[in-house]
Amino acid sequence: MVPITISYNQPCDEGAFPNPPDSVCATGLITLTVNSITSSEDLEGNGCGKPTATQGPDFTGVGLTNTVLGEPATVTVTPSVRAERCGTGPGRTYTINVTCMDEELEESASVDLTITVPHDQDH
Repeated sequence: MVPITISYNQPCDEGAFPNPPDSVCATGLITLTVNSITSSEDLEGNGCGKPTATQGPDFTGVGLTNTVLGEPATVTVTPSVRAERCGTGPGRTYTINVTCMDEELEESASVDLTITVPHDQDH
């Protein structure tokens, strides 16, 4: 398994700079959550092999949440994916959906991130 570090950097809101100390940064919670992870390759596909209990799953981290307080802030989550692919395919692609929420402003946004395990170019 390979850890994938996903971070969101929240600077102070617009207008807070360049005029400190008259401006104050927000003090609410900022949360980053892994909503889902999917793989482009079927576990039972030709040359893929189903992971054994020792190998574990193809990915972990769905439901991971991290919260920080105040701005400026960086919030990070670290899911993991298997860096293997099916022997006959073009390569594996993982899609990781994450949501970041500013709880003070009650605003959130979600995004799909793509992680690629390329085909070995030497074979």
